[in-house]
Amino acid sequence: MGKAKVWDSTHRMGKRRFREEKFSLKDSINDLFENGDAQEESFQELETASTSRKSSDRPSSANGPQLILNLSKLNGELLGGKDICELVHHTLFRGLVTKPKWAFLRKPRSVLQQLLLRVDVPIDMIESSSFSDVDTFFNREWLSIDSSIYDKSQFWHNLMNVNLTIQEQVLENLEKAETNEEHFEKLNYLLCTDEMAENLYPFPGEQNIVTTKNLYAKITDDSPMFSIDCEMCITEAQCHELTRISIVDEEEKMLENVTTKLEDVQKAVQAILPPDAILVGHSLEHDLKAMKMAHPYIIDASTILSYSGGTTSKNSLKNLTSLFLNENIQGGFGHCSYEDAWAAMRLVKMKLSAGLIFGNVKHGWDYNEYLNNLAQEPETKKKSKKSPKTSAKCKNCQKRSHVKCTVENCVCRDAKFPEICVDCWKNEENKEGNIDWSETLRIDNTKKTRNIDYYLEKDKQLSVLCAFEKHELEDVEHAEKAKWIFSNNIENHVNDIKMEMMQHNLILANLNSSYFRGMTPEIANEEEGQIEDTSSLINQKIMEIISATSQNSLIYLILASPTKSILYVKLKQLQ
Repeated sequence: MGKAKVWDSTHRMGKRRFREEKFSLKDSINDLFENGDAQEESFQELETASTSRKSSDRPSSANGPQLILNLSKLNGELLGGKDICELVHHTLFRGLVTKPKWAFLRKPRSVLQQLLLRVDVPIDMIESSSFSDVDTFFNREWLSIDSSIYDKSQFWHNLMNVNLTIQEQVLENLEKAETNEEHFEKLNYLLCTDEMAENLYPFPGEQNIVTTKNLYAKITDDSPMFSIDCEMCITEAQCHELTRISIVDEEEKMLENVTTKLEDVQKAVQAILPPDAILVGHSLEHDLKAMKMAHPYIIDASTILSYSGGTTSKNSLKNLTSLFLNENIQGGFGHCSYEDAWAAMRLVKMKLSAGLIFGNVKHGWDYNEYLNNLAQEPETKKKSKKSPKTSAKCKNCQKRSHVKCTVENCVCRDAKFPEICVDCWKNEENKEGNIDWSETLRIDNTKKTRNIDYYLEKDKQLSVLCAFEKHELEDVEHAEKAKWIFSNNIENHVNDIKMEMMQHNLILANLNSSYFRGMTPEIANEEEGQIEDTSSLINQKIMEIISATSQNSLIYLILASPTKSILYVKLKQLQ
């Protein structure tokens, strides 16, 4: 097999200093995107790295969930009601719904409960910091939020109706559409559009996603294949950043670069790929998400090869490579995006050569028979890596054209270094086809919603408690899966919430300062012998409700007034 060019890109955002540890996208991505069941051996390297920080930087509960806010993603705008709703919905339903842009929840499966408590109060209670226990619990940290949140009807409506993802729209459109695709050999292995949507591949129209081409061409059996793999690292701010991209063609030719902005990488990819290019990889949706790009023609090694027959989990690239290629990758020295990309390319080419049944027990392939045949063959050593070559420079600008791999004796050091760097590729002509992918998908970029009942029906173990007045929600009759409780008597209302809340994953509750007017001496501080003022009572009732939640609960407290509203948000964990 001929040697090759490689394309790699190391991407650094601004002047942030990256941590020394670099991790393969395949090990860290499930935590990053929270997409269903974890692949084999996932999380291990990422969790090891996350615990290597100094003890002073560690959260109070090292094994629990962590909430990381990134308000810069709001582009200077105040947090709005819909932003809060997206975090609530994504924490509850995870990969099924839109991911919030302003917050990242690590280990969301560890969040046992969410409480969103809205309290309508006069503005002087907000400005005078009247709630001492509340301030202490939330470490006196709060966020200003958009005043439109004071509209209770709209706020609860947004919580009870979930934004449709692009993927869900695609699936809905496909149910109504008639397929009329030409047949050719490679088509047997391409992911269908519905499979891409079900596996949460990015699509045109999603926020910050760009397509690999503006216009595409029809693919044929002669359409070229390019394998892609990405590497991630964790920054000082504990955010995931894309650090390296490797694109390998069928001849093992590679392209790479050293320090490049993501926008430049995207332009280079658009220039490199022809309009009928087929992208291959292993769980490639994660790599495309990291690149913030979408592509219509995909062959995914994790779906065409399966020796276990699992429907929710996939065989790891490491194990597939060991079984079918008799090679060890992703060893103790770390991961290399080039090595992973080239392994995925060879797996796909092997599958194309061997046929539909080969390597997939779901199609009738016999795993045990394959192992028996392997056992009868002469034992061969797993291929070792050769000594590295010297570095190379771009033939156009003379800059270094590849990434210096951090993996000791990595196979990428023996690959033919790229002749052209990303900076030069991005200025090349972008060849286009004549097919508008966005039009064929018929995506409505205005956000559509679906009632929360739909998602509760999909996972019957989830439940929602609604402790606010029904008349505040116009379409309440559609939220049949939620349990509703409400009392105008504040004592009864709070007690009912506390009694019911442990049966539910999400508690949506409302208190109003007007509920506390005219309260009787039964709710008195007996030591003082006098009725507490309204703000003290509100403070007390808020803390009663918060105290009744489970550990590892995500607590949201909104203090809303007509002119100013604030949000407290905190994970309740053991100290």
